[in-house]
Amino acid sequence: MRNFFYKLTMIPKFLKDSDVAIPKKLLIIFAIAYTISPIDIIPDPIILVGWIDDIVLLLYSWTKLSEYLEKYIPKKKNVIKFRKKDIIEDVDYEIEDKE
Repeated sequence: MRNFFYKLTMIPKFLKDSDVAIPKKLLIIFAIAYTISPIDIIPDPIILVGWIDDIVLLLYSWTKLSEYLEKYIPKKKNVIKFRKKDIIEDVDYEIEDKE
C-alpha cells in the first residue's frame, strides 16, 4: 500500500517528463477526467452498478501507469552501515596493492 501512495507522488514527474509520449500522459489525464465527469457509460445514480465503469477504468489505467512509474522510483543502493561508516556491496571493481 505504501508503494501505491509513493507512486502517486511520482505522477507529476511523469507528466512533466519530456521523454514520455503524449498518449501515455493522456491516459492518466483521461482516467481522472472520466472519473470526475458527470458523463458516464453507466450512470452513477444506479447505485454501485454506476461505479463499475469508473472502477474498471481506474484499475486499468493504474496498472498501465504503474508500469510507467517504475522508472521514477529510485533504486536502492547496497549500502550497509558499519561503525558509522558506509560499506558498499556489489561493486564492479577491485583494488589491488602495488607491492
